[in-house]
Amino acid sequence: MTRAISGTTSLVDDQHAAWELHVELATRISVAPLPEGQGLLTEALASLDVVVTRTRQVMREHGPHDASAGACTFQPAAFVIEETIGLFLARWRGRLAAALANESLGSGPVERERNWPEARALRADLEQVRQRLTAVADQLAESAGARSLIEQGGF
Repeated sequence: MTRAISGTTSLVDDQHAAWELHVELATRISVAPLPEGQGLLTEALASLDVVVTRTRQVMREHGPHDASAGACTFQPAAFVIEETIGLFLARWRGRLAAALANESLGSGPVERERNWPEARALRADLEQVRQRLTAVADQLAESAGARSLIEQGGF
């Protein structure tokens, strides 16, 4: 890791951080469509939770930006990731957990998810999050000086 003596990050370090965040977004459900009847909503929310955790870890590891080194490449995107996913999870995590605990919706978590009246609305919100995070992921790849993994179909 390239660090300036002051403890702030260099432009090269910012580019590494941008790439780390891009890979995190591009290889998770965060930028993949989740059509109705496919995938589990609980898994999608868990994956987004990991993205937030990893984003915070990258921010801690790469520290504040040294303004004299040039434009910061990852911190603005990291804040968008946190805000976008954080608001989404705050809205849906408890509601989905309550639905999964509601035995009247079915005999198990998959059936309860399918029968949950709000599942379609959660998927619609997830699609909005996906679109926003896809744009952020593309910006991060550009900031890192690389081609987006999303364009290449991920890993």
